[in-house]
Amino acid sequence: MRAHRLPALSLLLGLTLALPVLADPELAARLDGQPLPLNWNALASDRYDIELSLAPGQLQLRMPQASGEAVELAPFRRQPLGTDSIYRYEVPEAGRYRLIVETGAAPALRLLPIKAAEPEAATAVCKPWEGGAVELA
Repeated sequence: MRAHRLPALSLLLGLTLALPVLADPELAARLDGQPLPLNWNALASDRYDIELSLAPGQLQLRMPQASGEAVELAPFRRQPLGTDSIYRYEVPEAGRYRLIVETGAAPALRLLPIKAAEPEAATAVCKPWEGGAVELA
């Protein structure tokens, strides 16, 4: 008996069309009026992040259709992200920041300052003297 391939193909096609389309967030970023390139990393089908190296100044995050006044962005906090969202953040000192954007059922963003790595303590390069005989060259 021969199996029908048409139902299997239609099922496969239906599953392919049902998968969500991965699209980068439409958020635009500017630092002191200058646009910042955003090359998003996909963490999940509706979650993205990017690491930004920022100088002191005013960071503005804006959706394309947004108009009006910018709202203060609180670092570390999850902020709602709508089609009319505009956020501003005064970058206090130069450093790296991680921006996380969720585009699912409850769109949101979060700005996380990345703590600079602590310098490692100096380690001794020379072997300590153990009280034995010393040879001179």
